[in-house]
Amino acid sequence: MKLVGLVCAIVATNLSLVEGFRFIKNHAARARAIPYEESTHFRRSKHGNVRLPWSLNYVQSGYVSKVKNSGVCKSDWVVAATGVLEGAYAKATGRRGERIQQFSDQLILSCATRLKDEGWKSRGCSGGDPVEALEYIQLLGWNCFSRTVGFQSFNSQTVNCPLRQYVRPLTNMTLKEYCSEFKFKKDMAMGGTRFNNLSIYKGPGLVNSTRLKQMLVVLGPVAVAIDGSRLFYYDPSKGHFSDCSSSEDALSYVLLLVGYGTDSFGDYWLLKASYGETFGIDGYVKLPRGTDRNGNDLNSCGLLHHPFGMSVDAYTES
Repeated sequence: MKLVGLVCAIVATNLSLVEGFRFIKNHAARARAIPYEESTHFRRSKHGNVRLPWSLNYVQSGYVSKVKNSGVCKSDWVVAATGVLEGAYAKATGRRGERIQQFSDQLILSCATRLKDEGWKSRGCSGGDPVEALEYIQLLGWNCFSRTVGFQSFNSQTVNCPLRQYVRPLTNMTLKEYCSEFKFKKDMAMGGTRFNNLSIYKGPGLVNSTRLKQMLVVLGPVAVAIDGSRLFYYDPSKGHFSDCSSSEDALSYVLLLVGYGTDSFGDYWLLKASYGETFGIDGYVKLPRGTDRNGNDLNSCGLLHHPFGMSVDAYTES
Protein backbone atom coordinates (compact mmCIF):
# COMPACT_ATOMS: atom_id res chain seq x y z
CA MET A 1 0.00 0.00 0.00
CA LYS A 2 1.38 3.38 -0.94
CA LEU A 3 1.54 6.30 1.49
CA VAL A 4 -0.99 9.03 0.89
CA GLY A 5 -0.51 12.30 2.73
CA LEU A 6 -3.32 14.34 4.21
CA VAL A 7 -4.26 17.74 2.88
CA CYS A 8 -5.77 20.61 4.84
CA ALA A 9 -8.91 20.67 2.73
CA ILE A 10 -9.71 17.08 3.69
CA VAL A 11 -9.17 17.84 7.36
CA ALA A 12 -11.40 20.89 7.26
CA THR A 13 -14.16 19.06 5.42
CA ASN A 14 -14.18 16.00 7.65
CA LEU A 15 -13.22 17.37 11.06
CA SER A 16 -16.82 17.02 12.22
CA LEU A 17 -16.36 13.25 11.94
CA VAL A 18 -14.24 13.14 15.06
CA GLU A 19 -16.18 15.61 17.16
CA GLY A 20 -18.24 14.25 20.03
CA PHE A 21 -18.51 10.85 21.64
CA ARG A 22 -19.75 8.45 19.02
CA PHE A 23 -18.80 5.06 20.47
CA ILE A 24 -21.69 4.11 22.73
CA LYS A 25 -20.36 1.98 25.58
CA ASN A 26 -23.41 -0.23 25.84
CA HIS A 27 -22.35 -2.80 28.41
CA ALA A 28 -25.74 -4.53 28.22
CA ALA A 29 -25.04 -5.38 24.58
CA ARG A 30 -21.56 -6.63 25.39
CA ALA A 31 -22.96 -8.78 28.16
CA ARG A 32 -24.89 -10.71 25.51
CA ALA A 33 -21.68 -11.48 23.62
CA ILE A 34 -19.69 -14.57 24.58
CA PRO A 35 -16.53 -13.91 26.61
CA TYR A 36 -13.62 -15.05 24.44
CA GLU A 37 -12.09 -16.83 27.45
CA GLU A 38 -15.11 -19.13 27.55
CA SER A 39 -15.08 -19.98 23.85
CA THR A 40 -13.78 -23.13 22.20
CA HIS A 41 -11.59 -20.85 20.07
CA PHE A 42 -9.75 -19.64 23.15
CA ARG A 43 -9.33 -23.13 24.59
CA ARG A 44 -7.91 -24.29 21.27
CA SER A 45 -5.43 -21.40 21.04
CA LYS A 46 -4.52 -21.70 24.75
CA HIS A 47 -3.44 -25.30 24.30
CA GLY A 48 -0.98 -24.37 21.59
CA ASN A 49 -2.90 -25.51 18.53
CA VAL A 50 -2.84 -22.01 17.06
CA ARG A 51 0.51 -20.49 16.17
CA LEU A 52 0.79 -16.71 16.12
CA PRO A 53 2.67 -15.56 13.00
CA TRP A 54 5.27 -12.78 13.18
CA SER A 55 3.07 -10.70 10.90
CA LEU A 56 -0.48 -10.88 9.58
CA ASN A 57 -2.31 -8.91 6.89
CA TYR A 58 -5.92 -9.84 6.14
CA VAL A 59 -6.09 -7.17 3.44
CA GLN A 60 -3.47 -8.95 1.34
CA SER A 61 -5.16 -12.29 2.08
CA GLY A 62 -8.47 -11.08 0.64
CA TYR A 63 -10.55 -11.13 3.84
CA VAL A 64 -11.27 -7.39 3.79
CA SER A 65 -13.53 -5.46 1.40
CA LYS A 66 -12.68 -2.08 -0.09
CA VAL A 67 -12.27 0.98 2.12
CA LYS A 68 -15.51 2.90 2.58
CA ASN A 69 -16.24 6.59 3.08
CA SER A 70 -19.05 7.40 5.51
CA GLY A 71 -19.01 11.14 4.85
CA VAL A 72 -20.05 13.01 7.98
CA CYS A 73 -22.24 10.14 9.20
CA LYS A 74 -20.84 8.62 12.40
CA SER A 75 -21.38 5.09 11.13
CA ASP A 76 -17.99 3.66 12.05
CA TRP A 77 -19.74 1.27 14.49
CA VAL A 78 -21.65 -0.30 11.57
CA VAL A 79 -18.72 -0.34 9.14
CA ALA A 80 -16.56 -2.14 11.71
CA ALA A 81 -19.33 -4.65 12.42
CA THR A 82 -19.87 -5.54 8.75
CA GLY A 83 -16.10 -5.81 8.36
CA VAL A 84 -15.99 -8.35 11.18
CA LEU A 85 -18.84 -10.31 9.58
CA GLU A 86 -17.29 -10.21 6.10
CA GLY A 87 -13.99 -11.53 7.43
CA ALA A 88 -15.63 -14.28 9.47
CA TYR A 89 -17.79 -15.32 6.52
CA ALA A 90 -14.72 -15.40 4.26
CA LYS A 91 -12.91 -17.63 6.77
CA ALA A 92 -15.87 -20.00 6.96
CA THR A 93 -16.60 -20.26 3.24
CA GLY A 94 -13.39 -19.39 1.42
CA ARG A 95 -15.11 -16.54 -0.43
CA ARG A 96 -12.45 -13.86 -0.42
CA GLY A 97 -10.69 -11.40 -2.69
CA GLU A 98 -12.98 -10.35 -5.53
CA ARG A 99 -15.51 -12.95 -4.37
CA ILE A 100 -15.81 -11.62 -0.81
CA GLN A 101 -19.42 -11.34 0.35
CA GLN A 102 -20.25 -7.81 1.46
CA PHE A 103 -23.06 -6.83 3.83
CA SER A 104 -25.09 -3.63 3.69
CA ASP A 105 -24.00 -0.92 6.12
CA GLN A 106 -27.01 1.20 5.17
CA LEU A 107 -29.60 -1.45 6.01
CA ILE A 108 -28.12 -2.00 9.46
CA LEU A 109 -27.60 1.72 10.06
CA SER A 110 -31.20 2.60 9.20
CA CYS A 111 -33.04 -0.44 10.48
CA ALA A 112 -31.25 -1.24 13.75
CA THR A 113 -32.05 2.27 14.99
CA ARG A 114 -35.73 1.33 14.91
CA LEU A 115 -35.18 -0.91 17.95
CA LYS A 116 -34.54 1.98 20.34
CA ASP A 117 -37.87 1.32 22.05
CA GLU A 118 -36.64 -2.21 22.85
CA GLY A 119 -33.65 -1.00 24.84
CA TRP A 120 -31.13 -0.67 22.02
CA LYS A 121 -28.73 2.24 22.42
CA SER A 122 -27.47 2.73 18.87
CA ARG A 123 -28.63 5.88 17.07
CA GLY A 124 -27.72 5.62 13.42
CA CYS A 125 -25.50 8.50 12.27
CA SER A 126 -25.25 9.74 15.86
CA GLY A 127 -23.19 6.73 16.92
CA GLY A 128 -23.70 3.24 18.23
CA ASP A 129 -22.35 -0.05 19.49
CA PRO A 130 -20.94 -2.47 16.88
CA VAL A 131 -22.04 -5.45 18.98
CA GLU A 132 -25.64 -4.29 18.58
CA ALA A 133 -25.18 -4.15 14.81
CA LEU A 134 -24.26 -7.83 14.75
CA GLU A 135 -26.99 -8.71 17.23
CA TYR A 136 -29.47 -7.11 14.84
CA ILE A 137 -28.33 -9.49 12.11
CA GLN A 138 -28.72 -12.37 14.58
CA LEU A 139 -32.23 -11.17 15.38
CA LEU A 140 -33.52 -10.89 11.81
CA GLY A 141 -31.43 -13.58 10.17
CA TRP A 142 -28.79 -13.50 7.46
CA ASN A 143 -31.01 -12.90 4.42
CA CYS A 144 -31.70 -9.20 4.50
CA PHE A 145 -28.24 -7.77 5.00
CA SER A 146 -26.36 -9.21 2.05
CA ARG A 147 -28.63 -7.31 -0.30
CA THR A 148 -26.79 -4.67 -2.32
CA VAL A 149 -28.03 -1.36 -0.93
CA GLY A 150 -25.57 1.48 -1.41
CA PHE A 151 -24.65 3.88 1.36
CA GLN A 152 -26.98 6.91 1.42
CA SER A 153 -26.24 8.66 4.71
CA PHE A 154 -23.17 10.69 3.73
CA ASN A 155 -24.82 13.91 4.99
CA SER A 156 -25.39 12.38 8.46
CA GLN A 157 -29.11 11.81 7.87
CA THR A 158 -30.15 8.30 8.92
CA VAL A 159 -32.61 7.42 6.15
CA ASN A 160 -35.75 5.40 6.83
CA CYS A 161 -35.34 1.64 7.04
CA PRO A 162 -35.70 0.41 3.43
CA LEU A 163 -36.36 -3.24 4.31
CA ARG A 164 -40.12 -2.75 4.37
CA GLN A 165 -40.25 -2.04 0.65
CA TYR A 166 -38.87 -5.53 -0.05
CA VAL A 167 -41.69 -7.28 1.79
CA ARG A 168 -44.34 -8.45 -0.64
CA PRO A 169 -47.39 -6.16 -0.44
CA LEU A 170 -49.85 -8.96 0.31
CA THR A 171 -47.81 -10.90 2.85
CA ASN A 172 -48.74 -11.04 6.53
CA MET A 173 -45.15 -11.76 7.53
CA THR A 174 -43.36 -9.69 10.10
CA LEU A 175 -40.02 -8.24 9.11
CA LYS A 176 -38.24 -10.91 11.14
CA GLU A 177 -40.20 -13.71 9.47
CA TYR A 178 -39.53 -12.30 6.02
CA CYS A 179 -35.79 -11.88 6.54
CA SER A 180 -35.35 -15.40 7.88
CA GLU A 181 -37.29 -17.09 5.05
CA PHE A 182 -34.91 -18.66 2.55
CA LYS A 183 -37.63 -18.93 -0.11
CA PHE A 184 -37.41 -15.17 -0.63
CA LYS A 185 -33.72 -15.39 -1.52
CA LYS A 186 -34.31 -14.96 -5.27
CA ASP A 187 -36.61 -11.98 -4.82
CA MET A 188 -33.98 -10.22 -2.73
CA ALA A 189 -30.94 -11.02 -4.91
CA MET A 190 -28.94 -12.21 -1.95
CA GLY A 191 -25.90 -13.41 -3.82
CA GLY A 192 -25.73 -16.81 -2.15
CA THR A 193 -25.09 -15.79 1.45
CA ARG A 194 -26.17 -18.42 3.91
CA PHE A 195 -24.89 -19.67 7.24
CA ASN A 196 -26.27 -21.73 10.09
CA ASN A 197 -25.10 -19.64 13.00
CA LEU A 198 -22.92 -16.73 13.98
CA SER A 199 -21.40 -16.16 17.41
CA ILE A 200 -20.06 -12.88 18.78
CA TYR A 201 -17.00 -12.95 21.04
CA LYS A 202 -15.73 -10.16 23.25
CA GLY A 203 -12.44 -9.59 25.00
CA PRO A 204 -12.62 -9.49 28.82
CA GLY A 205 -12.33 -5.75 29.26
CA LEU A 206 -8.66 -4.85 28.87
CA VAL A 207 -6.79 -7.59 26.98
CA ASN A 208 -3.07 -8.02 26.38
CA SER A 209 -1.49 -7.99 22.94
CA THR A 210 -1.12 -11.78 22.83
CA ARG A 211 -4.82 -12.25 23.49
CA LEU A 212 -5.68 -9.72 20.79
CA LYS A 213 -3.43 -11.55 18.34
CA GLN A 214 -5.15 -14.83 19.23
CA MET A 215 -8.56 -13.35 18.51
CA LEU A 216 -7.27 -11.89 15.26
CA VAL A 217 -5.62 -15.09 14.03
CA VAL A 218 -8.45 -17.43 15.03
CA LEU A 219 -11.55 -15.33 14.32
CA GLY A 220 -10.40 -13.02 11.53
CA PRO A 221 -10.61 -9.20 11.50
CA VAL A 222 -11.56 -7.81 14.91
CA ALA A 223 -13.34 -4.55 15.81
CA VAL A 224 -11.62 -2.24 18.29
CA ALA A 225 -12.52 1.16 19.74
CA ILE A 226 -9.90 3.89 19.99
CA ASP A 227 -9.54 7.55 20.89
CA GLY A 228 -10.03 8.99 17.42
CA SER A 229 -10.36 12.65 18.41
CA ARG A 230 -7.23 13.60 16.44
CA LEU A 231 -7.14 10.73 13.98
CA PHE A 232 -7.68 12.92 10.96
CA TYR A 233 -4.34 14.61 11.58
CA TYR A 234 -2.58 11.29 11.00
CA ASP A 235 0.40 11.67 8.67
CA PRO A 236 1.85 8.23 7.86
CA SER A 237 5.11 9.74 6.62
CA LYS A 238 5.91 10.78 10.21
CA GLY A 239 5.36 7.42 11.84
CA HIS A 240 2.61 5.41 13.48
CA PHE A 241 -0.34 7.33 14.90
CA SER A 242 0.07 8.01 18.62
CA ASP A 243 -1.57 11.41 19.17
CA CYS A 244 -4.27 9.91 21.37
CA SER A 245 -5.24 8.76 24.85
CA SER A 246 -5.27 5.14 26.01
CA SER A 247 -8.06 5.81 28.52
CA GLU A 248 -11.29 3.84 28.19
CA ASP A 249 -13.21 7.07 28.76
CA ALA A 250 -11.64 8.57 25.62
CA LEU A 251 -12.88 5.87 23.21
CA SER A 252 -14.64 7.63 20.36
CA TYR A 253 -14.17 5.73 17.11
CA VAL A 254 -14.47 2.08 16.03
CA LEU A 255 -12.08 0.60 13.49
CA LEU A 256 -11.44 -2.82 12.00
CA LEU A 257 -8.18 -4.42 13.12
CA VAL A 258 -6.91 -6.33 10.08
CA GLY A 259 -3.35 -7.28 10.96
CA TYR A 260 -0.02 -6.49 12.52
CA GLY A 261 3.60 -6.30 11.43
CA THR A 262 6.83 -4.32 11.48
CA ASP A 263 8.13 -1.51 9.28
CA SER A 264 10.87 1.14 9.46
CA PHE A 265 9.01 2.89 12.29
CA GLY A 266 8.76 -0.27 14.40
CA ASP A 267 6.04 -2.77 15.30
CA TYR A 268 2.47 -1.78 14.44
CA TRP A 269 -1.19 -2.75 14.42
CA LEU A 270 -2.93 -2.25 11.04
CA LEU A 271 -6.49 -0.88 11.14
CA LYS A 272 -9.07 -0.05 8.51
CA ALA A 273 -10.90 3.27 8.85
CA SER A 274 -13.99 4.54 7.02
CA TYR A 275 -12.73 7.92 5.81
CA GLY A 276 -12.14 6.86 2.21
CA GLU A 277 -8.93 5.88 0.43
CA THR A 278 -7.38 9.37 0.59
CA PHE A 279 -6.98 9.04 4.35
CA GLY A 280 -3.76 7.68 5.86
CA ILE A 281 -2.29 4.71 4.02
CA ASP A 282 -4.91 4.16 1.34
CA GLY A 283 -7.61 4.32 4.01
CA TYR A 284 -5.68 2.45 6.72
CA VAL A 285 -3.86 3.58 9.86
CA LYS A 286 -0.97 2.05 11.80
CA LEU A 287 -0.81 2.23 15.60
CA PRO A 288 2.30 1.44 17.69
CA ARG A 289 2.55 -2.15 18.93
CA GLY A 290 4.94 -3.49 21.55
CA THR A 291 5.81 -2.68 25.16
CA ASP A 292 6.69 0.43 27.13
CA ARG A 293 9.88 0.97 29.17
CA ASN A 294 8.34 -1.01 32.04
CA GLY A 295 7.58 -4.01 29.86
CA ASN A 296 3.82 -3.41 29.75
CA ASP A 297 1.85 -3.82 26.54
CA LEU A 298 1.27 -0.57 24.66
CA ASN A 299 -2.44 0.14 24.77
CA SER A 300 -2.21 2.42 21.74
CA CYS A 301 -5.17 4.81 21.63
CA GLY A 302 -7.04 2.37 23.89
CA LEU A 303 -7.38 -0.42 21.31
CA LEU A 304 -6.87 -3.13 23.97
CA HIS A 305 -10.19 -2.18 25.59
CA HIS A 306 -13.22 -4.28 24.56
CA PRO A 307 -12.15 -5.88 21.25
CA PHE A 308 -14.72 -8.17 19.68
CA GLY A 309 -14.88 -10.62 16.83
CA MET A 310 -17.14 -13.36 15.59
CA SER A 311 -17.26 -16.78 14.01
CA VAL A 312 -19.60 -18.10 11.35
CA ASP A 313 -20.73 -21.68 10.91
CA ALA A 314 -20.91 -22.32 7.17
CA TYR A 315 -24.27 -23.59 5.90
CA THR A 316 -24.66 -27.31 5.31
CA GLU A 317 -27.77 -29.06 4.02
CA SER A 318 -29.43 -31.12 6.76
